[in-house]
Amino acid sequence: MVGKHHRIAIAITFCLITTLCIYQLFYDQGVDKKIENYQNLTLQSNAMKIINRVFNKKPPKKRVHIKGYDIQEGSDKANDSGALVYIKASGKRHGSKVSDDLDPNDPTKVTTWWQAAALISWYLTGELRHSCQKKKWFGNKLICQDRNWRVSPPCLVYSFGINYDFSFDDAMATLGCEVHAFDPSMNQSDHKRPSGVTFHKMGLSDADTDSYEPRSDGYVNNARHTVRWRMRTLGSVMNMLGHSGKILDVLKLDIEASEWAVARQVMSSDILRSVKQMNIEWHIFRGGIMGFFPPLEDYIPAYRTIRALRSLGWREVSSSACCYPNYSGLLSDVANLQSEIAYVNYYFEPR
Repeated sequence: MVGKHHRIAIAITFCLITTLCIYQLFYDQGVDKKIENYQNLTLQSNAMKIINRVFNKKPPKKRVHIKGYDIQEGSDKANDSGALVYIKASGKRHGSKVSDDLDPNDPTKVTTWWQAAALISWYLTGELRHSCQKKKWFGNKLICQDRNWRVSPPCLVYSFGINYDFSFDDAMATLGCEVHAFDPSMNQSDHKRPSGVTFHKMGLSDADTDSYEPRSDGYVNNARHTVRWRMRTLGSVMNMLGHSGKILDVLKLDIEASEWAVARQVMSSDILRSVKQMNIEWHIFRGGIMGFFPPLEDYIPAYRTIRALRSLGWREVSSSACCYPNYSGLLSDVANLQSEIAYVNYYFEPR
């Protein structure tokens, strides 16, 4: 019996020595071999992310200018060739021939509002670029609970645009997150809900002001020239609440077409690097009770805004679009597009 135990001990010792030798061999092969093994374990679409992680480098950035904003554009490029179908349909609707050299992947070739409208439709109704394996509904919003972006206590959530529906906010508070809800249009003062959600009678904008004049349309019912709102940038809000430099687990924006200017302003800062997930409801109003917003001259900046956001590593995990009466290329005289998209930050790095 003693001999059997002796043989087992020798076998275990041999296995340990062999394992250590293999580990040392792997270590001696250096960074290049690590990259090769990482890539063998991941999809090709994730290879650049893994390489950046091995070398502990941020993805390369470049600066682009969008109507007064200096915005960082990253390296997460998508193939937009499929948008050419949208552009050709838009050109036909407006009696314009699409040039043979028009490349949807080259923003310098997009020079008219209807070309930009086609690309916006492509972005807001097209393919999802990340397949989330663990989607979960929190109230009326979908959150991705995959490992890299999992939301769990301690967590911080900002929710802009409530309209008396706190289902998402209450659900995130129940999860154990610190939740702040914002809406200047509601007839409620600052307060704390039984769920723990803190409500602020304040809105999100691209500039700080206490005298913001809201539009009057089908969403915003305040009479013009009688109501002024308190508005702050995202950076100002985080500083006011003592959250500057902290990780923001979820940023929700449902601010009725003001998201375009806000997205541009936020991208001009470094705040988005510390945000895990975003849920944005994008709006384009063309006629009807909603009026015309943004104006046609802002379509190209709007297209470049979404393009820049995508290039910074914000990938879609879910999308739902609705419209009146249709959103195909935003071609009709009355064509209102509303698309709610949940994003994850591919370049998010936990601290």
